[in-house]
Amino acid sequence: MANRSRRSADSLELESMKRLQESRRQMLKRKTRATSTCPTAPVSGIDIVCLDVKHSMDNASEGCAQIDMQLCSYHQLRTAHSRGIRDPLSLGQSDSWRFFSRPGWDVTLQSECGPRYENVVDECYEGMFPHTPRAGTEGLLYCCTKEFILTDETFTDHQQAKQACDDQGFQLCTPQQLKKIFTDGFRDETWGFVGDPTRQAHLSPCGCQPKKMCYQLMYGYIPKTRRNMPAYCCQQTYAFMHVEVDPPLQNHASDTCHSKKFQLCPIQRLVDMHKAGIRSDKWGWVKHPGRIALLGLPCEESNDTECYQQRVSYLNDQTSSNRSHCCSSLIAISDDPFQDGEDASNFCDRQGLQLCTLPQLVTAYRRNTKSDDLGWAADTRDGTYQVIVTKCSSGPNCYNPRSVRPGDRFPAYCCQYVEAKITIPPRTQCTNMFRGCSEPLGIEDGRILDHQITASSSMGRNGTLPYQGRLNGWGAWWADIISDSNLGSNEWFQVDLLKPMYVTGLMTQGVRKGFIITYKLLYSNDSSGPWMVYMDMGSKREELFKGVTRVGETSHQHFAYPILTRYVRLQPHFLSHKYATLRMELVGCDPETCADPRSTDKRGVVNVSLDCQGRDCYVGNGENYRGTKRTTDSGRGCQQWRLHDPHPHCNITSDTYPGACLVNDYCRNPDGRPGGPWCFTEDPDVPWESCGVGKCTLQENEVLDKAAWRGYIDKSNTSDNSDLSEILPPATRQELRQLGHQKNDFILQCSFDKQPCSPDDFITTQNAKYGNCFTFNSGQNGVVRTTTKSGSSYGLKLTLNAESAEYLGLFGQRVGARVTLHPVNSTAFPDTEGIDAPPGAASAISMRQVIITRTPWPYGQMGCTNDDDDYMSLYSGKIYTLRMCENTCLQCAIINQCHCATDMIDLNRKKAISKCSPLFDNSTVPVCNIAQSRVQACVRGLWKRFQRGALDCKCDQACRDEIFELSLSSTMWPSDQFVPYILRDLHMIQDVRRRNLPRSMKEVRDNLVRVEISYKELNYESIAEEWNYKEENLLGDMGGLLGFYIGVSIITICELIDYVMDLFGLCCRKIKRCIKRK
Repeated sequence: MANRSRRSADSLELESMKRLQESRRQMLKRKTRATSTCPTAPVSGIDIVCLDVKHSMDNASEGCAQIDMQLCSYHQLRTAHSRGIRDPLSLGQSDSWRFFSRPGWDVTLQSECGPRYENVVDECYEGMFPHTPRAGTEGLLYCCTKEFILTDETFTDHQQAKQACDDQGFQLCTPQQLKKIFTDGFRDETWGFVGDPTRQAHLSPCGCQPKKMCYQLMYGYIPKTRRNMPAYCCQQTYAFMHVEVDPPLQNHASDTCHSKKFQLCPIQRLVDMHKAGIRSDKWGWVKHPGRIALLGLPCEESNDTECYQQRVSYLNDQTSSNRSHCCSSLIAISDDPFQDGEDASNFCDRQGLQLCTLPQLVTAYRRNTKSDDLGWAADTRDGTYQVIVTKCSSGPNCYNPRSVRPGDRFPAYCCQYVEAKITIPPRTQCTNMFRGCSEPLGIEDGRILDHQITASSSMGRNGTLPYQGRLNGWGAWWADIISDSNLGSNEWFQVDLLKPMYVTGLMTQGVRKGFIITYKLLYSNDSSGPWMVYMDMGSKREELFKGVTRVGETSHQHFAYPILTRYVRLQPHFLSHKYATLRMELVGCDPETCADPRSTDKRGVVNVSLDCQGRDCYVGNGENYRGTKRTTDSGRGCQQWRLHDPHPHCNITSDTYPGACLVNDYCRNPDGRPGGPWCFTEDPDVPWESCGVGKCTLQENEVLDKAAWRGYIDKSNTSDNSDLSEILPPATRQELRQLGHQKNDFILQCSFDKQPCSPDDFITTQNAKYGNCFTFNSGQNGVVRTTTKSGSSYGLKLTLNAESAEYLGLFGQRVGARVTLHPVNSTAFPDTEGIDAPPGAASAISMRQVIITRTPWPYGQMGCTNDDDDYMSLYSGKIYTLRMCENTCLQCAIINQCHCATDMIDLNRKKAISKCSPLFDNSTVPVCNIAQSRVQACVRGLWKRFQRGALDCKCDQACRDEIFELSLSSTMWPSDQFVPYILRDLHMIQDVRRRNLPRSMKEVRDNLVRVEISYKELNYESIAEEWNYKEENLLGDMGGLLGFYIGVSIITICELIDYVMDLFGLCCRKIKRCIKRK
């Protein structure tokens, strides 16, 4: 039941839009009359000049001031166009577009709002003349008589300011007049006097000031605080006149007002004047018979004086007064009657007015200006424009239509122009109004494959091919043919959707010096044609869509009428230079999700209101979301973006984010906040909330089976799933090269010793865990950079982009950069030797070099290796290290037994690989697929043996090692004040094409990594093993010992012989004594 009701409402809306288009065509037909040519110099009686002198956009107003005029407003251009004034330059001349009061826009007074100026998109201003944003910086001017003046002289008193305006035939501006001037595009930041003596105003956007500080949330309107200010003077809508006729009767006062193209003021108009601050201390005639009134201070009633709405004092039954209150007419009634409504409308046009609408008649009635007689008026109540005959004399209804019979003639009721006569549905808009059919169709996220994207030509090199023309991609499609002019060419960019799909809009981006400013859209269900051009259903002309004019801009063009097609072709029409570049995404849905699939006319245009059930989702961070959701995730209503109540937001407006489509109260993400689209809430206690719009993820069957994915999760042995990278299928070398950080995207800024360096100074290698790695000062090209200074001001300074939006869930748990310092010509192993640098901080790394020298066998306890060339390494480094030897040993064992490698070895080391396993003499070693149980068991078994030391790797320490002692400090970076300079450098100054650049302060803090590496001191520490006992020491010691032992032996023998002889002599003497006794 709900769906049927919705379809019925949408059908009524579609029928209403068709009626509006028909009314628009009728009005365009009526506006084609041209009676005179716009003069190129001031002419009496004509208040517009087409000044054929070029001026820059900034000093355009000064050009008109030189002829005592000002840039024309919309109102003045509309009046001139209605009077038949046309530009003398034809549409074929580029100078036929001129500056007017709206900054940054062009306009041209041509015969109709139809014939297209070939290099721009025109937008009909109220169905009369085209106007468009200005692409250039110089142009001709439309100058008109002054509607307002900001005096050069300043005043200290309100009465002085009023007198200055009176002297020039103007009056101090009322708030309503300033609103009109502000709407016409005039801007000035100068505070000045206005009609209300208690107020001051300026013509600058009010921003987020409170309501009491703004006039209708448009311009500054505050209580008067200054004394010395200029005056804002506007055309008179009220005059207090002195009647010279005697006797001073009311009818003579009325004639005097009419002679000045005014009328006696109804007393209600005096109330309006009093509210606007206009004062007079003299009594004067008003429109009510026998009544005089006083515009003085707030009214005080007395015996004679009465008060009207407590503001205006008046006296009844008066017979004489020599003054009168005169006001501009709310309604001008033609003297001649007209038989046809179109003749009556043309009469009003020639007066610079329009047929009064019913609301204008009601306003006039309430201001005591009755339209007692039947007359021609306009009925716009249902959005159409119908000429009727009515009157407004007996009540504020004013809808008393009278049928017109042959021969009847009625006067025309003419009023001031209103903002718009009818509501014209936009041909394109920034919001996708087709709910359920606003999903990106897959160019950006890759669902549309490379072979589905083709083009008429391309430059052929990487980064310019058709399939690289994806929204927000790192490359772009570059057409190969350079056009002789900036106008349309035969180049095209085509997408095959594989089956008919509803297309409701598209998004485009460009590359510096190759923007597609406008383009046509062709579509077909057959690649060979016929091709149909998307047309404006109102004018039946080929539509021109707006592209982009600057770097970083994304153009959103959502259709008024969807199309059903398989092939979509974009054809550039007007280029910023002589070649075309493009990134694109299509928006729409599958017809199978809609209630009335494939219901179109013969041109493939959907002729029923769409009722689809597609996903309302966003891609990336949601900056390009253009849906119509207007509530937050908790159910709170969204605050309108143009309002600053209850939450002011000066820094997020349509002025600060002009391409963010901040309209109505729709959810958007202008500053790229995490969580997708959001809005300010209507709840005073909750400033903002996410809207809960889902992300446009791939369908489950487009990635892998849900059960299989669950199986991988279940294989994790840790609660945080940190070991998943070791058990999931690894990326190939080619995948790492393509999917890892790209050098130009990752390295944003570089300097060495205060001299610039670039990504070209880095070489790229792959690491199984960290993907693409970039080495500075590698020495592989024979060049080694050196520094002669120490301290944080010198050394290597880098700004890196972590590109956090591309991290993959469980596999991207940490954001930042891994930094490894290692000797020149050596291999880095960041998984064991690196340090982490986080985003949003400046990491200062100061280092000191330590050189360790070891002695080889037999002097060292373990021995060391001294010859780098004799070692059969599997890695690219030329310098031997213990880590490189151990990793080579492990990988060699895995290659030999598991027939694969778990690390990104150097495949050019054929000899070393062949030594590990002859199987790969003529083939490439694959990366191990750990997801296979056999391979996983083999690798894990070897890893355990390696940890136990059972692989017999025989790796010695290097005889000479260079290591770096590091000191790390960090601080928050960048400061809030420095962020704009970074964004300006990345987006506007640098010429390198990069993707995923930050666009806001939040993205800068979440993605940019600052690394500063320098020497702490320009000296180094040397640790060396010395030979404590050499060969000569041994020979000397042996000689000494030998001499010692030889010397000792001779003396001992002599002493022994002497001892024996002494002993023998003693024995002989004792024997002699014994013999003598006996």
